[in-house]
Amino acid sequence: MPPRGARKNIFMSITQLPKSTPGVLLRQTRIIEKRSPNDDDGFAAIENRTPKPLTIPGLHEAVQKVVAKLPRGSLLDVGAGQGAFSLWAQQQNFTVTATDVDPNNYFTPTIPFQQADLGGRWPFADASFDIVVSIEVLEHVENHYHFLRECCRVCKPGGRIVLSTPNCHSIESRLNYFLTGFDDCAPQPIDHENRTLGSIYMEHIHPAPLPIIEFGLRRCGFEIEQVTYNRRRRLATALLPILYPFLWWRTFRHLILREHDADSRKRNRNLMRLLLDPKMLTGRIAVFTCRKVVDPASADQ
Repeated sequence: MPPRGARKNIFMSITQLPKSTPGVLLRQTRIIEKRSPNDDDGFAAIENRTPKPLTIPGLHEAVQKVVAKLPRGSLLDVGAGQGAFSLWAQQQNFTVTATDVDPNNYFTPTIPFQQADLGGRWPFADASFDIVVSIEVLEHVENHYHFLRECCRVCKPGGRIVLSTPNCHSIESRLNYFLTGFDDCAPQPIDHENRTLGSIYMEHIHPAPLPIIEFGLRRCGFEIEQVTYNRRRRLATALLPILYPFLWWRTFRHLILREHDADSRKRNRNLMRLLLDPKMLTGRIAVFTCRKVVDPASADQ
């Protein structure tokens, strides 16, 4: 989870922005060009700034380990923030485009930036990128399914989607929900009376459980290829040997024994495998790698 207030306006829906906000126009294209230090427009100062990851320590490194193994090609960084991951990807010889809702937070002048309303249709053609990366964005958007559809739409056939989001299914998160009614992806009520521009969208307004992610991807013809994690949680790791038999039986009963349709039972077995993976039950942030397996029209049938 990024520090509170660290990502001001980054995930805010464009529709929430006042019309008077300078430089923030729906789907405005803003390609930042390198300027001379003698320019008077402030770009010299921007060039001297180093973009920083706006996430918890170590998360960018966890995503980098996944992306570094993928073939080089075009890469879209969704929710780019200051451009830290975009800069790393460029240094790894990817052809990078960065996108986010607010260009004022972005200052990586060597990489093209295109503004997008992440709650609307993104300003990219179908099948534009070999890799789509989204770090800690999904839990900030109102509509998971729309966001996943757009990731899938702009990804080329044979490409990969890599996205990270807090893991709702760790034992620690489940216990937190059992004891308080809040999982630790969104551990407290959000102040709906806070009218500060974009403050609500800084919160985890919509944590994304694994079944929602898997279903949204499957509807677009994608599947989860692998899941990695930034770190293991100590309490969850300690409780795993004690609780695993109960978790296994309850999940098996719910997904397999109660399901009478053979095809649905087959899909549920794959979901059960993901849900009961010890890494899923102990991991803090999940990093999903997804690939296209069928045409979306076939997936709807």
